[in-house]
Amino acid sequence: MTGDAAFVLGLMLVPLALVSVISAWADERRPLLGGALACMALALVAFAWISAPEGLPPLRMVPEMALELAVAAWR
Repeated sequence: MTGDAAFVLGLMLVPLALVSVISAWADERRPLLGGALACMALALVAFAWISAPEGLPPLRMVPEMALELAVAAWR
């Protein structure tokens, strides 16, 4: 997995984790799934940060990277 793919997937997991945590909080349950999603998102972004010698790409590049990831998955 490339650093760009890990970064995009990590950023995609963040909103899912937030929704899961808020839903669990509203239902008075433990946010286990939300915590697991947040940990996976953090691990993916950390992997992208470590694997890229120039650092993380700017957030304005995320849509282009997501499109490139979708095209690569389609092939």
